[in-house]
Amino acid sequence: MEEELSRNVMVFGLPEEVGAGKLEDSVDAVLQELGEKPRFEAVRLGKKRESLVRPVRVVLCSAQSARNIIGKSRNLRHTERFKKVFLSPDRTVEEREKQKGLVLQLKKRIEEDPQSKHYIKNGQIISAKRSS
Repeated sequence: MEEELSRNVMVFGLPEEVGAGKLEDSVDAVLQELGEKPRFEAVRLGKKRESLVRPVRVVLCSAQSARNIIGKSRNLRHTERFKKVFLSPDRTVEEREKQKGLVLQLKKRIEEDPQSKHYIKNGQIISAKRSS
């Protein structure tokens, strides 16, 4: 199970397009933007609803490919086309709950101290003074 999850990448914010092959084309465009060309399978998760953009699970051929893509994913925010697309590793239910709690703590800390830089690394919230 853990080995299978390590090969997966979750894609959030990718607009839903209708038609055969559209999902694969959209995911391929994101990966090309990151300079990656791995073989993959992609599937939307959840039921289709009018107001909701469903996440996409991308299954890659290796865990190393997944790590490379996750590592480069921050570059998407600098592109016009994909600045609202976010990538994360596939997580178990317990890991998702832990991450959700960390994100809530992070938001609270950002609100309390907006002058510092706050981020999550290795399951902990890190705070550092911003350099001028």
